[in-house]
Amino acid sequence: MYSNLLISFIILHVLGDYYLQTDTIIEKKVTKYRYVLLQSIIYAAVFFAGTIIIWSQETAIAALVLSLWHFIIDSTKHIFQKKNNHVSG
Repeated sequence: MYSNLLISFIILHVLGDYYLQTDTIIEKKVTKYRYVLLQSIIYAAVFFAGTIIIWSQETAIAALVLSLWHFIIDSTKHIFQKKNNHVSG
């Protein structure tokens, strides 16, 4: 069961973080935080839509945790990129 869940989450991650993230979002989330938020919403929506099929309290918690971690990582990356661009610019 857990291997199927892991495979499902990997597929959902690839969909949310690569296929549905447009070039515009990739480019603009470096300088504009609202694009980090937009990408995080898209990512979370993909996870929650994907987990409806296998919905349980555990998958809902896992989807929430993964979405929050994704948001934290992208937010931290945004802060560092903006800081480095500001210093070098």
